Amino acid sequence: MIFLARPSRPESELLRVVTPLLQEANLLADHYNAPSVSFSEHTLAEGVFLKQAGLSPYAGSQCRVQPLLLAVLQHFQGRLWAVRLLCVAADVLMAALLQSVGGLVADPSTGSIMAVVYLISPLSPLASNSDFSASIESALTMVAVFLAAVQEVHAAALAAAACILMFPLHLLLLVPLTLLVANGPEDLSAGRGSAQHWAMETMASACTVQNLEPSMGLMWYMSAAGFKEHAGLTRLLPIGASGLVTLPLAGVMSHRPMLLMCVQLVVTSIFRPHPSSCHLALYLALLLPYWPLASAHMPSKFFMGQSLAVILLLQPAMWHQWIVRRAANPNFYFATTLLYAAWQVLFLLQLLRAVIHADLDASRRSTDHEVTTMKRTDSARSTPS
Repeated sequence: MIFLARPSRPESELLRVVTPLLQEANLLADHYNAPSVSFSEHTLAEGVFLKQAGLSPYAGSQCRVQPLLLAVLQHFQGRLWAVRLLCVAADVLMAALLQSVGGLVADPSTGSIMAVVYLISPLSPLASNSDFSASIESALTMVAVFLAAVQEVHAAALAAAACILMFPLHLLLLVPLTLLVANGPEDLSAGRGSAQHWAMETMASACTVQNLEPSMGLMWYMSAAGFKEHAGLTRLLPIGASGLVTLPLAGVMSHRPMLLMCVQLVVTSIFRPHPSSCHLALYLALLLPYWPLASAHMPSKFFMGQSLAVILLLQPAMWHQWIVRRAANPNFYFATTLLYAAWQVLFLLQLLRAVIHADLDASRRSTDHEVTTMKRTDSARSTPS
């Protein structure tokens, strides 16, 4: 039986319900969403207008809403508060799923801590109020993880298909999801046509469109600004590189399917063309049960935390200087996206290092225990009765 825990912070849920109704919430919809430009109602309006005119919703310059989500959100056009409430519902669902998954991986108290950390994190309300697609996409990803963890094969496959429709690179999550269904989580206590059209319009545009929008993403910006002579190759790199580590990591971490899922989420976040704070909040909350493992083998915990705080403060400052004050050029803003990507790469390397060291220590302790047991057995046999 599937059991879905209820988030244990009703005041946080109330805050998320009230915030979208306030006039000040419009500031989040039109401005910055760490760590990339937000997806506002203007992009939704453009997609709906083009679709109603019989054109592709992606023929314009702004819309990047997935077809599955566009079919739902077009009914809420002009009622931004309803769209925000939908994101709030996805946000609360995320907390409930985190609490349930934490209970499966560790214990109920750890699950409650994961839900509370996600709810009180400043990253998640920022995303739920300013980035419509990221909150719903992350909720679908978490639904797939939860269903795979409880080994509901058919429901997990359906949720995974919805995730792939939302973001094609989620195809890489099928490997850790398969391991989750097959092995269960590690115990730490002990619309085809429209989707294909969207994928071709949005993903292929990285290799064909010369003038990309300012929020085109880290690698695509590099290809457009710094490597013009090899633009086609460098635009393909983010898509190809994100799949290089999937199978090797699946072989190394097959005994830790939930941790493999977290690592794959970090990888897809690094190469995502439109990163959002919601993705950062998701994998940091999922990694909470592994904090004892990471703290024992990660040498730069203080540096990683402080550097992330500095980057998240620099991002809106550079955006404000570029767009609002017009006192800087876009290179200042994209320099912070480079820093954020470098931070994620360093965090991923430190996490993998901690996992490998923990596994080596466990293997060494197991070997020492076996050797000690054998010596005691031999000593007992050699002792005359």
